[in-house]
Amino acid sequence: MSQLEEGGQSIWLGNDTAGAGPGVSLGEGLWVGQHAGDGDILVYDPEESDGNSEVIGFYSLSKHRHRRFPRSMIGETIVEVTDESSSARALEDYERRNTLRAEQQDQQEADRSQQAEELREAVIAAHKAFLEGLGIEYQGVERTDGNRKSGRRTKCPACGIGLDDFAHAVCGVCNGVLCSCGACVCGVN
Repeated sequence: MSQLEEGGQSIWLGNDTAGAGPGVSLGEGLWVGQHAGDGDILVYDPEESDGNSEVIGFYSLSKHRHRRFPRSMIGETIVEVTDESSSARALEDYERRNTLRAEQQDQQEADRSQQAEELREAVIAAHKAFLEGLGIEYQGVERTDGNRKSGRRTKCPACGIGLDDFAHAVCGVCNGVLCSCGACVCGVN
C-alpha cells in the first residue's frame, strides 16, 4: 500500500496492489488534492502527516482544520489538483492558513451574532403581538444581555417551556423575562 523510495523520498498514497490501482506519488513537498464528494481542497504536508500511515492527514482549505482519510480514498475520492494556477492558489492559501482560519472564525462569530439579533427582534415582535392580544399597551423592553434569571417563574405561562432569557430582554410592563414565544408574565395574575 505504501511505498517509500530511499533516494527520492517519494511517498505513494492510495491503493497499490502490485503496482495497479489508483493512487498518487507525493514526492518530497506539499501535495494538493480535491475531495470528489464535497469539493474540499486538501493539502498534504509531509511535516504534518505521516505518509506511511493507513490514515493520512490533510489540511482542509475550506474547513480550515485537519481532516483524516483512509489511504484507500487517495486517488479515488481524493484526486490530485493538476491545474497549476489552482494548485498554486491552494498552496498560497495553505501558507496563509492561520490568517484565513482567523478570518473564517471572525465571520462565523459575526454570522452567529447577526442570527441572534434577528431572533431577538423576532421575539420582541412576538412580545408586542402577545401584549396586544391581552389589550396591554407595549412599553418596550429592557436589554439584559443574558445575565438575568427568570426569578420565581421557571416556565413560560403561555407555552410552558423553561425560561432562559433567550431574547436577552425583559418586558417594560411587568419586568418579566421574555420567552422565545414572545410571552411574559403580563396577564398571568
